[in-house]
Parts: sequence; C-alpha cells; structure tokens
Amino acid sequence: MQKEKDEKPKAETKKSQPKKNWRQSENAFLRFFGNVGYYLWVAALAIGGFIAWLISFLLI
Repeated sequence: MQKEKDEKPKAETKKSQPKKNWRQSENAFLRFFGNVGYYLWVAALAIGGFIAWLISFLLI
C-alpha cells in the first residue's frame, strides 16, 4: 500500500513538451529544408488558387 502512494502518474513525472516541427528544429539542415518545403507549398497553393479564380471567371 505504501508503494502505491509513492508512485506518481506518468503525466506528472514527465512534462509533455510540444512537438517541434522541421521549421523549428535546432539542426540547420532540417530547418533549411523545412522552410523551403513550406514556402514551396505556400507558392503552389497560391498559384492553384489563382488558376481556380481565373477559371471561375471564365465560366460565369
């Protein structure tokens, strides 16, 4: 019974750290490719959105 009181739940013993993504990595190599990938994805979405906008005006 004494043993049960001394044991702490896992959530209290370990502080949960938020997961870091590649853009917040301490490694410069991963941070570089994380940023490049992010901005390429943003550019692809912007171009796709512009093309969709143009097509929508052609079909009006």
